[in-house]
Amino acid sequence: MYFIQTGQVEVFNNENDELTKEQPILYLPTFSYFGDYQILYNLKSNIVFKTLGPETLQTDESVQSPEINSIMFLCIDKGMLINLCDLFPQTAENIKRRSKERRLRFMQQRNTNSHKWQKKLAEENAQSKDNASESRKPDGANDGAPALDQFYSDEEPENFES
Repeated sequence: MYFIQTGQVEVFNNENDELTKEQPILYLPTFSYFGDYQILYNLKSNIVFKTLGPETLQTDESVQSPEINSIMFLCIDKGMLINLCDLFPQTAENIKRRSKERRLRFMQQRNTNSHKWQKKLAEENAQSKDNASESRKPDGANDGAPALDQFYSDEEPENFES
């Protein structure tokens, strides 16, 4: 698990069906973190994280931020994080819940840059137009986002034999 002490990280979709491959899906600023979801749920990541260096960020050479000149991460390894979770189970449950919420937002953002997602939205829109005359849903009944308990990530479990 990585904590961004200084600098920024770009987050990219790691699939081949992206609409724009060179465009990051989001940025993680200083004092944010990543990698918790994969450790806590024992999964391989399908998202690529890249550091955002000073040459990428500075479009105006007269503006220089000391924060951008160096990139520093603080890291905690899997074994240590699992041990801490065992020592503090209530905090571990809170961390797992928060991790799932963050991952849901990552996946929703990732989906906006996906051919598969655009196709799925078009199919849902076509179906909703067909069903609009038949029945009306109450407002907010389904906004297209899965409930957190029903959230499914497409990451694969880690395989330690490979």
